[in-house]
Amino acid sequence: VPWGMKGEWALAASASGLFLLPTATAERERYGTPGSLAADLRWADVTSARTLQRPIDLRSVCAAVISGHMAGAMEKLLEQSVEHANVRKQFGKSIGKFQAIQQQLSVMAEHVFAARAAAESGSRGGWQSRDYLPAPLQAAAAKSRCGDAVVPVATTAHAVHGAVSI
Repeated sequence: VPWGMKGEWALAASASGLFLLPTATAERERYGTPGSLAADLRWADVTSARTLQRPIDLRSVCAAVISGHMAGAMEKLLEQSVEHANVRKQFGKSIGKFQAIQQQLSVMAEHVFAARAAAESGSRGGWQSRDYLPAPLQAAAAKSRCGDAVVPVATTAHAVHGAVSI
């Protein structure tokens, strides 16, 4: 479970439906890279689970949520990159004054704001519906657009920071 070491609830699917399970009653085993918050969760007793009354399109919900996470992370990278470009000096002036860096940051900003707009659109169907669930096509399109933006945004951030870790 992503964030299984910190999350308070886990959503589980079975043949009989969807359940919300409290992670406090689960046996947790960390997995993944060092520092990861992912965990394998096992419950000895699931009587504390909350049953969701109707079927939910989990793929749409996950696509909308992950799109929001991706867009937020890319916004943070843009913010850090602009700040670094304004602080880092080369040849007596900040690198943010160089046209090549400005152009890279401009293209990066285009990708970031397109991803943000897509993520908002992917969630909007949920805001406007009675059940607050995103529309499948909008959520899928948002996830796709955010995924398309990740590589150019990360690549530009890496370059602006002088190819050192952020």
